[in-house]
Amino acid sequence: MTPGTIWGVMLRKKVFQQWEIVEELAKMYSYLPKRYIRMRVQEMVKIQSQNGTLVKVHENPDILAVSKYSLDWERYYTTYYTCEVCGKKFIPSMPHQKVCSKECKHEHQVKLCREYRRPSEERERNRKHLPWTKEEEEEILKAFPGLRYSKTIAQNLSLKLRRSPEAIRRRLYQLRRGAER
Repeated sequence: MTPGTIWGVMLRKKVFQQWEIVEELAKMYSYLPKRYIRMRVQEMVKIQSQNGTLVKVHENPDILAVSKYSLDWERYYTTYYTCEVCGKKFIPSMPHQKVCSKECKHEHQVKLCREYRRPSEERERNRKHLPWTKEEEEEILKAFPGLRYSKTIAQNLSLKLRRSPEAIRRRLYQLRRGAER
């Protein structure tokens, strides 16, 4: 990747953000790390800005333009995204940005959490810390004749009792110790 290649991409874009150049070069040079490409692009921006051939036309996010396109840069800038929450057009500061503001970001995160969370009636209760009922203990005693542990029986019983096979093994051990006394 030569400085000429980087400058060629910048000339082709005319008005851009640094990450747009990095993304385009990363497609061309997929074998190079993005960190290296980003560093080379930053060097080129610094050099061309000092020469006056690149001009910063927008602040936050920083948008750069080749000097002859700097006066009507909005006509040449093509990277506008639509906010997924409010539908407003905005200039992204990162390549994968989906929302325009902090408020929209918060709303978007709440929406995603609600989508991926199961409704309360579908959620299985965590039975880890619940005490054992007499019915569950009777099922264990029925399933293991002579109080002898079997892994396959424990696995089948775990589905019925909604407890782990390890929890059933421990409870059987406790019941066995209680029976010995």
